[in-house]
Amino acid sequence: MLNLVKSAGWLVLGCLFLVTCSDDDTPVGGGPADTTPPSVESVTPVDTYHINVVFNETLARSAAEYEGNYRLVELAPTARASAAAPGDSLYLTSAVLDTDDRSVLLTSDSPMDGHNFVLTVRGVADASGNTIKTASQTAFISSADADVTPPHVVRRTPAPGATGLSVGTIVVMQFSEPVIYSNVEESTVWTNASGPVDFTIYSTYTRTELHPNDLLAYHQAQTISLSGLTDLWGNVMTDTQWAFTTTGNVDNVAPTVVSISPANLATQVDVNAAIVVTFSEPMNTLSVFAHIAPERCCFGGEWSDDGRTLTAHYFEPMLDNQQYVVTLEPGYARDAAGNPLEKFVSSVFTTGSQLASGSIAGAITGDPGTAAADPTGAAVVADGDSLVGYSVVATNHGYSVQHLVDYAYQVVAVKETSGDKIYNAFTGDAIGAYGVNLDNNDTDPASVVVASGDHVTGIGFPIYDSSAILGTVDYNGQFQDSEWSMYVGLFTPDQFDPMNPGYPIAADYASWAAPHYWGLNSIYHQFPDGDYYVGAFLDLGDDGFYPGVDPLGWYGGANNPTQVHIENGNDIFDVVILMQDAAAMAAPTGSATAWRATRHNRTFERMCKVVSESELNRGKPGKFPIGPGAPHLKR
Repeated sequence: MLNLVKSAGWLVLGCLFLVTCSDDDTPVGGGPADTTPPSVESVTPVDTYHINVVFNETLARSAAEYEGNYRLVELAPTARASAAAPGDSLYLTSAVLDTDDRSVLLTSDSPMDGHNFVLTVRGVADASGNTIKTASQTAFISSADADVTPPHVVRRTPAPGATGLSVGTIVVMQFSEPVIYSNVEESTVWTNASGPVDFTIYSTYTRTELHPNDLLAYHQAQTISLSGLTDLWGNVMTDTQWAFTTTGNVDNVAPTVVSISPANLATQVDVNAAIVVTFSEPMNTLSVFAHIAPERCCFGGEWSDDGRTLTAHYFEPMLDNQQYVVTLEPGYARDAAGNPLEKFVSSVFTTGSQLASGSIAGAITGDPGTAAADPTGAAVVADGDSLVGYSVVATNHGYSVQHLVDYAYQVVAVKETSGDKIYNAFTGDAIGAYGVNLDNNDTDPASVVVASGDHVTGIGFPIYDSSAILGTVDYNGQFQDSEWSMYVGLFTPDQFDPMNPGYPIAADYASWAAPHYWGLNSIYHQFPDGDYYVGAFLDLGDDGFYPGVDPLGWYGGANNPTQVHIENGNDIFDVVILMQDAAAMAAPTGSATAWRATRHNRTFERMCKVVSESELNRGKPGKFPIGPGAPHLKR
């Protein structure tokens, strides 16, 4: 009933993590703001693997639980032998903030065995955001005692007895110390009145998230049970169970970004500053794709328990005197109920004294007769490898991408016309690129050079609104576990025979994995407006379609195929093709017909590639192009 994903850094999405912090350091009721960083009050050995660090005030949990803020180094050895040598650092597997918000339990990967150590602390922040910048050091003698203390749940969300929760609620459990991955899977049960809940586990050393694979029922009690969970040293946790109840109200409200930090247009940003995004409501944490350009490698991070914020821990500081752009794109950030973010949100900031002054401006021409006839609201992306800028087309059809550093950019525009709130030309949205004319199938997007902070104007171009037909193939026949190619094709009504259809006007592969996603695009696959039948077959032997041999199916069924109508960039979703084995269809035999994939429009493909390889989309699985199991096709 569940899937287990093992990763010590499973929240890495495009090398960016988002966090929340309070911008208001003023105590309630007035008074001076807290500007003093926390300090270490005590370091107490617990056993050979654990030490407890107590601070003098309430801590910011994200900083307190970042292992990189602590360094444990062995000093001169005692009489006992040690796994480490003097001067060696011990790897810390976890740092967990206790419920008092002042005590942090550190777990070492190696036994400390009663030796002399020094603990260095830097980067830990208090609840007001004051950070320890000058490292503090505490010497202590570790314990040689074995670990005999079982783990326990420090925090859990939702809380026991909570009500009115989203039908996409994610269960979060924070353990006091590392637990065994495989044991998490065996120990966790999620049930409700409908029976066991199908869910996926995402787990770090001490934190486990349970993601329901489908939305839960409204106004229904959910029960989480843990039994037999053990730590790395075999100590068994006391069995735990709690329940919460989902809301009875349907959530159709799109999430918004309440704030983003560093603030847009900020200068002199600290190179160690966190990136902070606060959402208006709990999010589907696996759906949030956010991007920072130029890319900086990150060590790790985690979402807040309430699902509203995500914390970045950089492997190394940002560069001095460097401009950065953080962007969240509509559609790929969804709340727990599945509602997508509907607007671009971006912050341009620099660690230097001023932002770049370059810009690119022009006008976008709409696609007449389509939903993109008015290009207002289209997103314009200026992409230059790891450098990126974006703008939104105004009501006068103009755009201006500001604060661009000197570079050669490719400029692409995408307007969301399919209604799924995701900017994706392959699924039917309108797209265009500077320098491209689709009447010429061999042109490439042209570069626009920004030099010496210039304002480059007159960069105009048209957008083209394609029609997309998207769906799945439903097949449960005797060859369902085979890996033969599965094809989907479009057929004109002229002399159409559902048992021996002949050659399709356009065709492409469906994914191997059920439910066999597929997609056809009028520009990419080069088929005109009109009426079509949509079919699929499994190419047993990889030798083309043989009537009476290969499994075959049609949208609407073999006995009454249903036509789809394509016109002026309209899009059709959720087209389910029921495919059956040949014997069940009693089809006649005949010669083979090839349903090979249609030759693609290379120019359209190149335009989409510019977007797919830009920082706005890098790292999004299955986004461009439509491919096997592309998750954005599941609606």
